[in-house]
Amino acid sequence: MAVSTVKKDTFSAADGIRWAISLGVPAAIWFLTPFDAVLRAYLAISLGGILFWAFQVIPEPITGLLIPILFCIVGVVTPDIAFTPWSMILPWLVLAGIIMGDVMASTGLVKRIAYKFYYLQAVRAKVF
Repeated sequence: MAVSTVKKDTFSAADGIRWAISLGVPAAIWFLTPFDAVLRAYLAISLGGILFWAFQVIPEPITGLLIPILFCIVGVVTPDIAFTPWSMILPWLVLAGIIMGDVMASTGLVKRIAYKFYYLQAVRAKVF
């Protein structure tokens, strides 16, 4: 997850273009496609989530949570269907791996493990 930690004080023209594309394309799909209401909502929300993720106008975790919430609010699916993937083990396993990796990197444990393996390899190869 590449969440930007740099705080921007200004809203640039590029930011405006990103927001316009991220909101304009799903709105165009919502209002201009000849599909029924459920399919239009599904396409607009899905493409909007993809664009919000690609242009990073809001943080990725918020985008990931916003998609099933909007599916429920608009009536595309029921909450038990929209949030079923969150009740399985894989998202939590990935989240735990990301947290563990971040903790290990921020505490320096990753470097210590790497140095230990390098030392063991060097001892086996009799470099020292």
